[in-house]
This record gives sequence, structure tokens and C-alpha cells, in this order.
Amino acid sequence: MKKTAWLFAIMILCFILQSSIIHFFRINGVAVNLVLVVLIVVSLQTNELVGASCGILVGILWDVFYTSGFGINTLILMLIGFVSGKLSERVYKADFLTNLYFTVLGTVFYHFIFFIIHYFLKLEASSILYMGKSIIIEMVLNIMILYPVYRVKGYFLRKYKVKY
Repeated sequence: MKKTAWLFAIMILCFILQSSIIHFFRINGVAVNLVLVVLIVVSLQTNELVGASCGILVGILWDVFYTSGFGINTLILMLIGFVSGKLSERVYKADFLTNLYFTVLGTVFYHFIFFIIHYFLKLEASSILYMGKSIIIEMVLNIMILYPVYRVKGYFLRKYKVKY
């Protein structure tokens, strides 16, 4: 339980960083999604329950502070955390490339499901083709931030001998 509390604190810290500092560093109007990258890395190192719980926590924070449609980010991040945690049993999770693949797929999945939900709820849904450029830019930014996150994760796992 204590390990999960630390993971929740890390997720909240990433949300605060995303909201306060990273939000201002944009390329073509797109910022890196630190919350998504850390959620995927945490989910791959733990299990589906912890991944989904972290996704719910950060999704609720995101929905409360930034979106008009409450629950959309919570649902999407919970699904990403759950699926990443569930698939972590079947993949070699200590490999950087596994984290890279999951980050790329997680970014595409996030935007695709976000678009589908907004389209069917008749919220502000722009064209998926128009969003393609933004998705690619965010994917590249997420990949760039993945390596430092991955290295920090490895440092903390070794230092505190964390095993899930």
C-alpha cells in the first residue's frame, strides 16, 4: 500500500508539472503529455489495478481542472493504465523499446478515443485529419520525454528495491 501511495504522489506531481510548467512550452500549439508518459511507464512496471487507479486519479484531476465533459479523460486514462498494466505481464517491461511502443500506441489511442467520444457526444470535435499533425507532434514530444522518465524510473526502482 505504501508503494502505491508513492506512485499516486508521483502522478499528482506530474499533473502539477504538466499544468504549471510544461503547459507553457509548446511546439505548434502542442505540449508534451507528461502525465500520459508517466502513467504508461508506471503501469508497465506494476499491474493493471495500480495502472487503472493511477489513470483514474490523474483523469479526475484533469477533468475537474480543465475539461467541460467530466469523465472523458478519466475513462481514457483508466483504460490506458489498465491495458498497459495487463499487458505488462506478457511483455519484457524492462526494455526501453517496449516503453517506447506503449507510449506511441498510448498517445494514438488517447487521441483516437478522445475524438470518438467528443464526436458522439457532439462536443467540440474537430476533424481527425486536422488533428493528425498535432498527434504526430505530441507523439514525438512524448518519445523525447520518455527517455528521461525511463531513466529516473530505473534509478528509483534500483535505489528503493521496488518489486511488483
